[in-house]
Amino acid sequence: MFKLFRTVLIHELKLYFRRRMDIFNAVLFFMLTIILFPIGVGPQADILRELGYGVIWVAAIFASMFGISKLFEPDFEDGTLNLYQTLPQSLEIIVLAKIIANWVAYCIPVVVVSPIAGAMFGLVPAEWSMLMLTLLLATPIFVMIGAIGAALSLGSKKGRVMLSLLVMPFYIPVLIFGVNTSKIYIEDMNGDVMPSLMILVGFLLFSIPLSSWVASFIIREE
Repeated sequence: MFKLFRTVLIHELKLYFRRRMDIFNAVLFFMLTIILFPIGVGPQADILRELGYGVIWVAAIFASMFGISKLFEPDFEDGTLNLYQTLPQSLEIIVLAKIIANWVAYCIPVVVVSPIAGAMFGLVPAEWSMLMLTLLLATPIFVMIGAIGAALSLGSKKGRVMLSLLVMPFYIPVLIFGVNTSKIYIEDMNGDVMPSLMILVGFLLFSIPLSSWVASFIIREE
């Protein structure tokens, strides 16, 4: 089981990094959003600092969605997805490996450059670590929720955008607790961020089996 997981994970990562421009476009979109927002709002440092975390999180959500269409669609079109279903191993393991590879390719670069985004909104280096930690916990959840939408939209080119909008409401609880954690850390250095962090961890642990099972079920029914 672990060997299959590792094989699929490595194979998917190689495919993603052959399409480096797609990953670059996701990071570029994230950074352009961060750059343009202060220009539109103005140079008021207090306002930028207040809104910074929310803007960074929303930009990270949309950047993570760049890779969602690449999760299953290429394998669906060339028949690889059907071959996966004939293997004696569980399809859920393959789906989970594909989700993790997608997260590593598209979301880890966003997490890495997030301190630059934080600096543009006036966040100090001590606050960058909390930003990176919360994004590190939340971005896999965004990809897992998106994986369900990607499975639902297989073979439906016109419905892909609409399905992305349909799964967007499920991002809201994660967004709320992620931004709340960051705000507590910024506004009160003695504030207790652990409850919000534990909720994010709970969302992550809950999403891992749920997303792989639901996406696999949908794929089998296609």
